[in-house]
Amino acid sequence: KRQAFELIKFREHGDGLLGGKKERRRFSICSLRTFNGDYLMVNSRDKHTRGFLLREAAQIGSEPAVFSSRIEFLVPRAMRSARPMPRQLVVTKDHVCIVEEKVVDGLVQHALVSKIDVAAIKDLAMSPYQDGWTVVHLMSQPDLVFNCEFKTEMLTWLNSVSQGRIHLQVNSTISYNNKNMKSTQIKFVKNEAVQRAVFEKKTVQVCSGLPAGTRSQTIRDRPAGSTASRPKPQQQQQRATPTAGYNAPAAARQINGNANVQKQQRATPAPQPVQSAVQSTAPSGSSRRPSAPPPPPPPAAMPKHPRHKALFDFSDANSGMLSLEAGQLYEVLEKNDSGWWLGSRNGVEGWIPSNYLSPEPEAASHQAPHAPVIPPPMAMRNNPTGDVDNQQLDSMAQLAAALASRSPSNN
Repeated sequence: KRQAFELIKFREHGDGLLGGKKERRRFSICSLRTFNGDYLMVNSRDKHTRGFLLREAAQIGSEPAVFSSRIEFLVPRAMRSARPMPRQLVVTKDHVCIVEEKVVDGLVQHALVSKIDVAAIKDLAMSPYQDGWTVVHLMSQPDLVFNCEFKTEMLTWLNSVSQGRIHLQVNSTISYNNKNMKSTQIKFVKNEAVQRAVFEKKTVQVCSGLPAGTRSQTIRDRPAGSTASRPKPQQQQQRATPTAGYNAPAAARQINGNANVQKQQRATPAPQPVQSAVQSTAPSGSSRRPSAPPPPPPPAAMPKHPRHKALFDFSDANSGMLSLEAGQLYEVLEKNDSGWWLGSRNGVEGWIPSNYLSPEPEAASHQAPHAPVIPPPMAMRNNPTGDVDNQQLDSMAQLAAALASRSPSNN
């Protein structure tokens, strides 16, 4: 608990470094988001892991990595404008390293692109928008320009290892020194048509994010009983049992009434008697039509975000990420090139590794469930109008008379 509390305080310190000057991204303030630091596992001692190969390429020896992540590094080109290329960023207490990873003849190779001292960093500069582009201003050497998904965490670690010396500058136009030590500028503009930040010709287009003053959410325990209980199926109506006081001869006298009574019954339906064995064999004398069948169920709600199936189990309770269960579906709220996606299941959001999910989303069903076909009532199958004709009245009278002759009072 003490370690978790320290991570929360460290994250709150990162919010304070932004100073309410930069827009936030949705998964940057997620309650399960914690500052893990070494995302590329550079501190691994296993020689067969990718992190160990990055450590060897960065030439940091036994220095522990406080932060590592994938980035898009702005690479200068001869006679052409610079363009962002994938690179690996490794930060220790004394150095900041940029490592290139490429495949040559089917083998993965790593090469050190740049290695600078933390003491040579003057400050960091970012835009006031939600993008992750960062300019690292250096002393007497070309500046570093790259896009990092975990920009707030990177800033917090650099501020920590420099004993609070490195701070953040926020501006929509940032100047930096290129490889020839010539001053150039990078501009940031709003464009709501783009989903991700787009770099083109020294201009970054980015859509609006959360307000700049938005604070990171704290980890909360899941409330008890938050899982919605399944609705109970409606209980079927039980059949009414015949009433002991039902008088069959009285029913016969009512059926054999004059025509005026019949007309009155047609105009004003009489109260329907309690269901009995007579009603199970003879049609009802009431002219009331059956109620309309219930409407079909509404179509199933379509998922707002794509759902991917988990291929493997994943559990990382200490880092606060979202655990995965193989075979279950998870909504992917947002994807990024760092390899970690913002996922959700049962209302809980968190980070999930993209290589643990199926690459293709599951196809959602567009068909609504079919409503059950309700058969018409027995009395309406042969008489759709609902009126009681003379033939039916005669049949009912004969049946009632037969029942009356068999009653004990006539014996």
